[in-house]
Amino acid sequence: MNSFATLHQAKLETLNLKGNSISSIDKETFKNLPDLLVLDISENNLTFLNKEIFSGLHECEEIFLQKNAIIEICPMTFVDLVSLKELDLTGNKLNELEKKIFPITTQFLSSTVHLKLHNNSFRCLN
Repeated sequence: MNSFATLHQAKLETLNLKGNSISSIDKETFKNLPDLLVLDISENNLTFLNKEIFSGLHECEEIFLQKNAIIEICPMTFVDLVSLKELDLTGNKLNELEKKIFPITTQFLSSTVHLKLHNNSFRCLN
């Protein structure tokens, strides 16, 4: 069951889940929030982002993931985020970032304005 399914009718534009000790998010959790523009899941305990976590968030412009403990991001995790303008991954535990994480399309590259990656533990950018 999707715990945000009933919020679809409210046309939710901002969802702030900051600082809730969230350690995992099921795939497609946010799929019933097509009008969501801002998602803040910063300052939680996330360690892994799966491919389907942001499925359906075509209108989302800002995602804040800073100050989690993210060590791994699956390839194509951000593929549905065609309107993304800001992605903040500051202060996680990322030590490498593979190019397959981000879709290399003109639409994605032209819409993403700010990608924040400072205060991680990068050894390699593939």
